[in-house]
Amino acid sequence: MPQVSQLLPSVSAATLVGVTPPRSRKPLELLDVPGYAAEFLDLRGINIPAPLLRGMSENQLLALAHRADQAGCPCLVVVDGEPLDFTSETLEASIDRVTRLARVAKLLGCAHIGIRATCGEGDAAFSETARGIRAALESIHRVEVMMLLRPGGSGICDVERFTSLIQKIGGFRIGALPTMDHVRTLPDPTAALRRMTPYSGCIELPLPRIKTKLDSEFVQSMITTVQSVGYQNSICFECDDPKLALRLLEGARALLKALMESDGKDQPDESAVEEVV
Repeated sequence: MPQVSQLLPSVSAATLVGVTPPRSRKPLELLDVPGYAAEFLDLRGINIPAPLLRGMSENQLLALAHRADQAGCPCLVVVDGEPLDFTSETLEASIDRVTRLARVAKLLGCAHIGIRATCGEGDAAFSETARGIRAALESIHRVEVMMLLRPGGSGICDVERFTSLIQKIGGFRIGALPTMDHVRTLPDPTAALRRMTPYSGCIELPLPRIKTKLDSEFVQSMITTVQSVGYQNSICFECDDPKLALRLLEGARALLKALMESDGKDQPDESAVEEVV
């Protein structure tokens, strides 16, 4: 029997907040997300975009962490979309932002923060950015939270420059948070994903669709690509359409399950594929 890949199916909290489940009149709130994701969608973790946490007190953050742990769907990553410049003029403000994100992540029980860095052109800017990010990592050393860089920021859209930056920063507390939206814009999406995956602590998968149905062919190609290089961390599903979110999440989760169970084969069982078509 082939060994089953240990991919962790997770979801961005933004996908479910505001969604009204079947047979319910009340849209899901952030505190409802972990329990619903685990019980009804068989998802085992949540990423939380930083804007969803704006204005929350420490007690509210701890309550969310408690609900998530009780549900068996822990908070995994606090994801920030604000571009951060780690060069001299803005370094202090960027480090302050990273420090605040790390403190919030610690309260939620997250192991990671996801940030989007910018980098100027040329070797000098590249080296200065790496030094600045190392300084930011030092500032959160005691918090014991890992930083994941999100590709696609100014100056690091190129996969080779992006991965080279991670190598330049060095250490075990820096990694990557690729998103399929970025990967799809590149000349060779499969090669790009294969290049970034070994550095990745999580991979974001905004669910593509053909009209109102999941583009299962693309999802399958991306999942089998990360399986082929031994990836065993979180695959975080995302959807920006509340009306389609539950259908697409159910389909993606079923497809992921089929692919994990058929690891080592070319295709999942036909019966499993039918569930998501």
